[in-house]
Amino acid sequence: LSSAEAEFISLSGAVKEAIWLRMLLKDLQRDVGGPTVIHEDNQACITVAEDDRMTKRLKHIDVRYRFVQDEVQRGIVRLEYVPSEEQIADIMTKGLTRVQFEKLRKLLGVSA
Repeated sequence: LSSAEAEFISLSGAVKEAIWLRMLLKDLQRDVGGPTVIHEDNQACITVAEDDRMTKRLKHIDVRYRFVQDEVQRGIVRLEYVPSEEQIADIMTKGLTRVQFEKLRKLLGVSA
């Protein structure tokens, strides 16, 4: 898999979680407001999710991940590009230098 394909498959999990949380909030009679924003640091992944024409290039990606495109088009989720060095989720998923770790920790609002 290319990094864009792997990110797209991971993105599908995030979209599933977002949909579940939106339904939970609706059941609790809380206004969800606009689309759920998901930060993504892979621009190719965002392009695949937002552009149906890209689907032809990735025919081998399983249909179960294609719903991401539908949810983006329906306005349920919105993808925003975040540079890798500002991707807070990386603090839990990647080996980081001390400087990178401290920067992300600060973005999280956690102090030592």
